[in-house]
Amino acid sequence: MSHVGEQILLGVAWCREDDVCLFELDPAVFMFDVTMQTNCQQRPLGIGAKVDQNMNVFAPIRVFMLPQHSWVMEWIFGTCLPTLLGEESLSRTQLVLTDGDRQMHGAFDNNQADFCPKAQHGLCMHHLMNKGLERLKCKMRRQDKKRANGVLHTFKITCFAWFQTGGVESLEECHVSEKSSLDSSGGDSSCRG
Repeated sequence: MSHVGEQILLGVAWCREDDVCLFELDPAVFMFDVTMQTNCQQRPLGIGAKVDQNMNVFAPIRVFMLPQHSWVMEWIFGTCLPTLLGEESLSRTQLVLTDGDRQMHGAFDNNQADFCPKAQHGLCMHHLMNKGLERLKCKMRRQDKKRANGVLHTFKITCFAWFQTGGVESLEECHVSEKSSLDSSGGDSSCRG
């Protein structure tokens, strides 16, 4: 057995120059999430994501890290992002989307004034809807499975109709959303004016 040393890799953040150039062109919306069990060391991999003008997704930053602790997220949002993506570009960011992780929320909130003063913080639709509904499903298991799945499907379709571009902004659009959710499930819902 060979002795490698006393040092342990806690984390590393990197980016490609071409991805940073793309980010600098349009930093208005930035998404950050952590994937699990995607590498041989089973370390979490943080990925910043953007969509370019051609609707292609690219990752301007990646972070090989320890499990999600508050100090790790503080390091990512307070040091890695401004150092690698640039403070000027981040100052033009208007929306930062993350999942519902408390450490991520706290780290963004703690560093927002310094690097993303114009940005709003939002939850991504996948985590808001799908992960939240998974928790609801566990509570609904006592009910008839077919009925529970129908209720969840109707709820999901209705919410997605409200959150898509253009969304639901008037009573007329509410009725269109109501009709689409009723057509998809045969369920019952109502718009109140």
